[in-house]
Amino acid sequence: MQVLRLLPFLETFPGPFPRWFWIWTADFFKDATMTERTLGWFLGLTLAIIICWLLNILKFVFLPMVIAVFISFLLEPMIQWLIRFKVPHGLAVVLTMTVALLLVYLAGTIVLKSLVSFKDEFPRYEIRIQQMTTQAKKLGDLEIGPWDSAPLREFLRSFSLSSLVASTLNRVLSLTWYTFFVFIFVIYMLWGRPKLPGKIVRAFSEDRSRQIIEAFDNINQQVQRYIWAKTLTSIITGGMVIIVCLLFQVDFPITWGFFTFLLNFVPTVGVIIAAILPTLVALVQFGPWTALWLLVVLTGVLMTLGNLIEPKILGESVNLSPLVALLALIFWGWLWGAAGMVIAVPLTALIKFTFDQVPSLRWLGVMMGSEK
Repeated sequence: MQVLRLLPFLETFPGPFPRWFWIWTADFFKDATMTERTLGWFLGLTLAIIICWLLNILKFVFLPMVIAVFISFLLEPMIQWLIRFKVPHGLAVVLTMTVALLLVYLAGTIVLKSLVSFKDEFPRYEIRIQQMTTQAKKLGDLEIGPWDSAPLREFLRSFSLSSLVASTLNRVLSLTWYTFFVFIFVIYMLWGRPKLPGKIVRAFSEDRSRQIIEAFDNINQQVQRYIWAKTLTSIITGGMVIIVCLLFQVDFPITWGFFTFLLNFVPTVGVIIAAILPTLVALVQFGPWTALWLLVVLTGVLMTLGNLIEPKILGESVNLSPLVALLALIFWGWLWGAAGMVIAVPLTALIKFTFDQVPSLRWLGVMMGSEK
């Protein structure tokens, strides 16, 4: 078999499989009678594991690239709108990126001001949390039936708000590196997109190139429709959270609205986290009863938006099975962490749209879709 010629190289390949795996594979191929179909499934599974391993270790490259793909889909309509007014493509890209950077700068400035305000309010919060922690410690010292309070006491003793804030700020600062990569990738993607059809025409036959260009255009339209619809619903959701937090006089309402905007891309779990974060602040700021009412109102608003408003805006822009969305959330979250959870559904939708345009893979797209 042709695969046996690769085994000497694969045995030294620094991938997810140890050397004994490839030795066992060589013996298996030599001794067993395998059909081409079985061999294909085996190699396909091995290749999938290797790809996942590469995506994990090269996260610092692939994650900004994927984010840049979605941002380019989001910005492309503005470029096309400028081109219709006889603006050259290069200048349209520059103007679009300038507007996008200004919006990012504005959002970042607002969030940064909120973080600075939190820093100024930190001593007051720390005193209040220490008081609540002391009360919780007293509760933890009580032995209620068979409940063992030792884990609670240990957690409360080791709890440090300052270390939690420092860790969060370090994560925020690390986003600067990814932001730089995303910016570079977006520029190259937007600049080179008009040249793609010409490259496809030169690379394939006339009929084949026409099919590929048509499929690419369909994928482009579907992804743009979904990203714009989801972005609009996320903006509405974040705005409603800001209004609710302002009504309850919860500190840092714009920060919670911004986090809600991002978390709205995460199915199910994102809405829960978006409701809990301002509730915790309200708990420290006002006490349990105000926090409880805030949680009730936020849950009602988010559930209404998620179950009534969002489906009408999204429509049939993405026909993704809820089970597939949940599995995608788990997989991409495991692979790329919190950022993977945010882009899990858009990325899976992109994969489904691609399957829908390839006749041999269309059955996978059908299996990934819902019953609608």
